[in-house]
Amino acid sequence: DCTGHGVPGALMSMIGFNFLGQIVNEMHIRKTSAILDELHRKILFALNRNLASGDVKDGMDIALLRIFKGSRKIEFSGAVRPLYIVNAGKLNIIDGDIYSIGGIKDPEKESFSCHEMEVESGSMLYLFSDGYADQFGMSSEERGKVSAKTGTPAGKKFKYRRLRELLSAVSGKPADEQQRLISETFLAWKGNLEQVDDILVIGIRPD
Repeated sequence: DCTGHGVPGALMSMIGFNFLGQIVNEMHIRKTSAILDELHRKILFALNRNLASGDVKDGMDIALLRIFKGSRKIEFSGAVRPLYIVNAGKLNIIDGDIYSIGGIKDPEKESFSCHEMEVESGSMLYLFSDGYADQFGMSSEERGKVSAKTGTPAGKKFKYRRLRELLSAVSGKPADEQQRLISETFLAWKGNLEQVDDILVIGIRPD
């Protein structure tokens, strides 16, 4: 999830995508924390960033997941973005580090964290950008209360509490039904209001 709109955001996305391909396919780096460390260094160099000046405005937030085939072992590293693991309706949050790729973290002094674990059978893993939780809107009950008023209600953010409740509730259903429910919930919340950001929600059942 890149900061910036229009050309700056598109440029950051393109740079990040190309560097990720180099790091994994050409440099053969596999550990998730090492991938983010190298990506951070490459972004800083490409943008000629001077960390000492504090002039760091644009960056990239990433949730990076590695799944080991034939097992339930995973690795996760995050630049701001978290990983949600849901099993039998119980949600566990693996937080990413507080630094963005291309942000103020000094790559020579500290590395991104790597979370290694085995997930239980039937677990759902969710990665997502901040667009869903940041969308303005309101519930159908709230919308009914203001329907008689003139003008368009400003609404409020969906927020992560509702997103956690939603993902926990749908996690046991087949993937296509989860997709439908997540999409319908978003559209119902947004109503006639403008979509404020890109939306990305990825659900994976590693069994």
